[in-house]
Amino acid sequence: MMRMYAAMALLLTVASAAARADDRALGEQLQADVRTLLEASYGTDPEPVLRLTHPAIIEELGGSDKARASFRQAMSTVKRVGLKIEKFEFPAPPTFVEGERRRFAIIPTRLVVSAGGQQLDSRNFQVGVYDPIEKKWTYVEGSKFDAKLRSRYFKDFPADYEFPVATRLGEAGAGESGKATPEEGTTGESGARPVSK
Repeated sequence: MMRMYAAMALLLTVASAAARADDRALGEQLQADVRTLLEASYGTDPEPVLRLTHPAIIEELGGSDKARASFRQAMSTVKRVGLKIEKFEFPAPPTFVEGERRRFAIIPTRLVVSAGGQQLDSRNFQVGVYDPIEKKWTYVEGSKFDAKLRSRYFKDFPADYEFPVATRLGEAGAGESGKATPEEGTTGESGARPVSK
């Protein structure tokens, strides 16, 4: 009987380690997707942004054609004001959240961009949403994943989940100036605040 318990404990330990390894590999893939999404937000081709953005956001923007036009306009503004990514990192691995029908992932990000002699430091997150029918992940920028959007499209997301705190600061926590970046309203790191050095 003791051997049976020991074998079951070993089996559970091996299964748990395999699940953690699977989540680690999946987390790396989701981070690669988010990197593609956010770097594309500062480029000129809206297609990667359109492909990786959750359909709920595309619907909120009025459909694919209007979303594409919105992304192009935001990218044009980014180019015009000279926003450039200086640093991009993932401060923590993704956290997986099980919904009733779907799996979610909270992917923390840190993006530092420069424009006009100012630094913008945005510590935010993307919410990955797995579609079990399409068998693919798409993303919603953290500040857009509010109670209204969740009640409309993501009712199976756990109501009691505590999201990471998103901050928008200048270098070394200098504070906020209150001006939003031009891409606010896209799936990028919206709401980052410029702070003079």
